[in-house]
Amino acid sequence: MALTISRAQRDAIYELVVTHLTGIGDVWTTLENRDIATSKRLARAFVEDLHLLNDLGWDETIDSERVTLTVPPGELVRTLARLHREAAGALGTYVSRPKDEEAVAERNLTASAAFAELLSQLATVPHPHDRDADDGQEGSR
Repeated sequence: MALTISRAQRDAIYELVVTHLTGIGDVWTTLENRDIATSKRLARAFVEDLHLLNDLGWDETIDSERVTLTVPPGELVRTLARLHREAAGALGTYVSRPKDEEAVAERNLTASAAFAELLSQLATVPHPHDRDADDGQEGSR
């Protein structure tokens, strides 16, 4: 089952992914502080963001009207769910400070709607061959 998203959905998700990737240095910081569990969790999230970015395209703008997502379903569910939580948290902040960041709120609403749509579609797709969420190894359990 090929999942596709519109250019507007792609642009909103792209902005969230790129914004999240600005924190990639946190992996090094937590590793340097010997917080291995946090380093692994952060690294996994950034790897998943980069996989999604490969599908979305690395350029800020694209020419096509639709984008096909090829990330394995289990990984895509984890990535979209995490990004959805982040977008929802940002919307909560916007509600408490209206008008401060209206463009960001609009982007987050578009992304949030796309996440809900994609997650509902992915809920019906079996994904037994995805990497395990805990250690990144196939079939490790």
